Amino acid sequence: MSKKSSLIATALCLAIVSAVPAMAAISGAIYTTLSDGSTVNANLFTDKADVYLDGGPQNTNSAGISPAPGVYYFTVTDPSGATILSSDNVTCRQVQVLLNVAGKGVVFGVPASVPPVACTAAGGSFHAVGSVNAANGSEPVQLLPYDDTPNHGGVYKVWMCTTPAATKDDLIAADCKTDNFKVKNSQCVGEACGGTPQSLISGIKFYDKGTNGTFISGVYTAPAPPNGVLDGSEVPIADWKIVFSGVNNTVPFTETLSTDGSGNWEDASDVGSTITVCEVLQSGWTQSAPRSTDNANGIGVIITGTTIDPTFAPNCWQGTVPDADTTGLNFGNYEAVSGTKYYDTDVSGTPTTGDTTIAGIKILYCGGALPCNTPTGVAFTDVNGNYTFYLQSAGETYQIGEALPAVNNWSQTGPLNGALPPPTNTGNGTVAGTLAMNWLTSVGGSANGLYFTNVCRGTDTPFTLGYWGSSPVGKSALTSAFSGWATGLNSQFPGTSATLLSLINVAKGGNPAPPVAAFSTTNSTNAYSALSSFLMSGTGTNAANMLSVQAATMALNTLVPVGGKTVSGSDLMKVGTSAQLTANGCTALSVTPVTVNAGGYAPISDVLSYVQALLVAYPNTTAAGNARSCEAFVQTALNNANNNFALTIIKGAACSVPTLY
Repeated sequence: MSKKSSLIATALCLAIVSAVPAMAAISGAIYTTLSDGSTVNANLFTDKADVYLDGGPQNTNSAGISPAPGVYYFTVTDPSGATILSSDNVTCRQVQVLLNVAGKGVVFGVPASVPPVACTAAGGSFHAVGSVNAANGSEPVQLLPYDDTPNHGGVYKVWMCTTPAATKDDLIAADCKTDNFKVKNSQCVGEACGGTPQSLISGIKFYDKGTNGTFISGVYTAPAPPNGVLDGSEVPIADWKIVFSGVNNTVPFTETLSTDGSGNWEDASDVGSTITVCEVLQSGWTQSAPRSTDNANGIGVIITGTTIDPTFAPNCWQGTVPDADTTGLNFGNYEAVSGTKYYDTDVSGTPTTGDTTIAGIKILYCGGALPCNTPTGVAFTDVNGNYTFYLQSAGETYQIGEALPAVNNWSQTGPLNGALPPPTNTGNGTVAGTLAMNWLTSVGGSANGLYFTNVCRGTDTPFTLGYWGSSPVGKSALTSAFSGWATGLNSQFPGTSATLLSLINVAKGGNPAPPVAAFSTTNSTNAYSALSSFLMSGTGTNAANMLSVQAATMALNTLVPVGGKTVSGSDLMKVGTSAQLTANGCTALSVTPVTVNAGGYAPISDVLSYVQALLVAYPNTTAAGNARSCEAFVQTALNNANNNFALTIIKGAACSVPTLY
């Protein structure tokens, strides 16, 4: 590290300071220096007495330590934090953080007045302090006394915490900042002590952010996954476990290290020995480095870490230690969110058996402060209906919504409120251009399975019995195409073997004498007159009569083109679930109910065939009973569909999606 700051800071607030609240979160950086606040190359000190704790801004853009002012406690350990090396009482290891003239918190010696917690060790005292560093106004504090590190590379870790930490468990529980340093003469290691020559091996742990897609002026740039390369935009990750296996004076060893505040880790091994370096993979993270082609000074055999330990990431470094210190054994990881777009054939709002995926749907991402109105990423679902967004920082919060095509009458059915997995859908769509139901989290981190479900209606529209039976536009459509619909109603519904004469051959009172023998296929006036009279005189006195009216109306919607379009017999119509059909007496009849999916939908052609069978078997349902109850239930479903109520008719498969809409 180097001092680049031009801050002039020799005067500080020397007021009495209090202890930092135990639950306060520390921000800012600590680091090790010489007594005058100057840093040493690679944090490699000659002797243990040379090492001082410092902290605060190192350049004009750096933040100070916060909270400030306040009193903190420091502890020296091995790199993993498992062994406490500081040898005096923790109450004597206090430093104070004050505000420099720029208003930024810096380490400034030990408490100048009565501290919040007295140094209780017999004959104990606070640690020695160095000289004021004019670059940032800090005054470093000496770390001695502390024991030699058991680490084979002479590596230590210093912790600065809000609360006293006398044990490793205290350190884990406390809120701390850390920094690693090395001391040449801290133990007898390597060739200088008559042992085997050793080399230092090191690397950096970094957050490898990918690039989310953009859609600007009709030009789509697809998301790009993290590339596994440490470059200027990457952020180091502290306190990540690195497992190093090497050889010390011909004796094999394995130890767990923790990356310091700059993401660094370091260890040593005999020259010519084989080392293996793996990272412990944390839940929700994906590894991007090392890659199979990476090489660091000859160390570049990438092996499968999970065969060593199931908690390891897939790729580990392995190779022979060269006769030179080697760096570049880096580990990169990232977090991402992903999901799939489904066509919701049962309108359940969740992915279920039979739902198909949809390609080409626009998904929008917002990262950071939530809720938001300006997407920071765009993705179009791939051929399998999948999308992915890459979090731009560890634990980034996000909101994900979808923007549906403006054509073919798409509707959103899910995600449902409280859907799993996390994050929970709030039903509060605020991402620009999205629908009401979207995924929103204030927790952050990776997640998958963030689905969206939709249906479409297409461009064809059903019409009511009044439209066909009395409106001028309906009459015009029927008159101009009377031969087609008359033939259709007289014979059969296209694609089925069920005749539809019984749809109009049920009298209002259950009289078996048919009101219409057949529609004229040669005289449009007579044909329309007979149809209009039938449709407009229907009543519910005989449930079969009104069922026949609504069924005939739906049949006309499939037979008579309006604007060149008709409802398709393959379209799905909302009838009711199997349980609802049972509750309304349909399963107690001699006619097998129409087969519906989990959401209660069935093809229109199947519904009309079912109605045909009901009317043949039960033409007179004036009296209460299962037949009347069932026919009334199905009639209501047909009425809802003919009135084009929301989601009563949907396409049986996804409609076409415009390219890059």
